[in-house]
Amino acid sequence: MKTYLWLLSLAGLMLVTSCQKYEEGPSISFRSAEKRIYGGYHIKEYTVNGTDSLDLFYDSLCLNFDFYYNDVEMVNSCAIAGNRRDGGGCNVYWHWRLSDDGLDLLVDEAPGLSTGTGPFGKGRLATWRILRLKAKEIRMKTTYNNKEYEVFLEDDF
Repeated sequence: MKTYLWLLSLAGLMLVTSCQKYEEGPSISFRSAEKRIYGGYHIKEYTVNGTDSLDLFYDSLCLNFDFYYNDVEMVNSCAIAGNRRDGGGCNVYWHWRLSDDGLDLLVDEAPGLSTGTGPFGKGRLATWRILRLKAKEIRMKTTYNNKEYEVFLEDDF
């Protein structure tokens, strides 16, 4: 009987560890990926081809991201709003959805006013591969104009 329980426990442990959806995410979550994305974040890391470029990002855009459901347009939206390093404002927003397998965040429309930087800005559509999605942390990467961009977002609060 002990052998049977031990084997059953081992099989359960293997099942849980093999169910990990994102490279750096939790094995099991009771909230949908969409619901885990919603909220306010602060960008902590921004790299271009592996080089830290957060200062360059802050020169063009502010550091606050807000993912939410837009009740008026009935779409998922994200806004990058606030002040840049020089005190000027920025207004970048886009509409997004998750891919069918939930591994990618697809930017469908980017009508914001600011030109932005890299894959962020008016008219810039990108497919972001979600690497980490847990407890108010998002890490994702994309390729845009033959450069690889990676961002790490952390809960604002």
